Amino acid sequence: AENLNGTYALMPPTFTVEADGTWSGLLCSGLDETGRPVESLPTVFESTERAKRADAGEEKGGEEAEGPEGAGDVVASFFGKHFLMDVPTDRESLEADETKRWFVKDSTRNYGTGIMVAKSVEEARSSLKVGDKYVIQLAVEPQLLDGEGYKFACRVYLVAYSPPNSLSIEFYTYPEGWITRAQTPWAPGSLEWQFNVSRDRHSRLTEWDLYDEMYPKFGAQIARVLQRVQKKLVVKMERPSFELFGVDFIIDTERHPWLAEINRSPRQLEEDKPMLHALLDLVMREQETPPGMAAPF
Repeated sequence: AENLNGTYALMPPTFTVEADGTWSGLLCSGLDETGRPVESLPTVFESTERAKRADAGEEKGGEEAEGPEGAGDVVASFFGKHFLMDVPTDRESLEADETKRWFVKDSTRNYGTGIMVAKSVEEARSSLKVGDKYVIQLAVEPQLLDGEGYKFACRVYLVAYSPPNSLSIEFYTYPEGWITRAQTPWAPGSLEWQFNVSRDRHSRLTEWDLYDEMYPKFGAQIARVLQRVQKKLVVKMERPSFELFGVDFIIDTERHPWLAEINRSPRQLEEDKPMLHALLDLVMREQETPPGMAAPF
């Protein structure tokens, strides 16, 4: 979250809490002191606004209507009604707001454990234990539900690879990610774990009916992350190296992907063998870009 501070519509507004109980300032709000976005969005996000117009019957004459001319126009047209435009940019006002829910994540835990939902920053604060580190993240609301009424998340796999005798880093994604979802259909206002945390694998990402629209947006968001952190990655020039990451997105009802978190060494199962084989083919350079791997960055 610290690395992504100053970005707009990438990660939901977030606090981090150190083991000694020290809180960060509000990170990733994406708004300046006037409440306006601090940056523009990639033009790939024009597609959502255009799709919404088509759904509403506003495309005429069988021709594709012109989208916004620039990223700044996309921000104005697409995000003008988004809930984050109403989030106070100062910490005091945000902590006083009891209408928004927050995810409290113990940073020492994984696989969906150590997560609770609080109805205010103050409630989140009261749940913390000194000695542990936490991430306090604003819930994406209203969140897009699946066809059966469950909250869900999208897991995309990202590989960072540095060839031998090189200081460069290549980034690849594996399109066959996963849809994970909560254990119980969503109940409005619920704070219970089983309604809110999308942990368990449900279906392949490529089976999702919004895949063709959303996958380019996932790539655009990941590229924004890499622009921020690439210089901080350590390359061992004397030998090839790689790392696999799991990138989790939450989708809002405007079909915009929000980065929830990035996990190192994501959990792998028997059904992930094709991806791991493709990864090894890539690292061993048996194939420049193995089937199933994409290199959009």
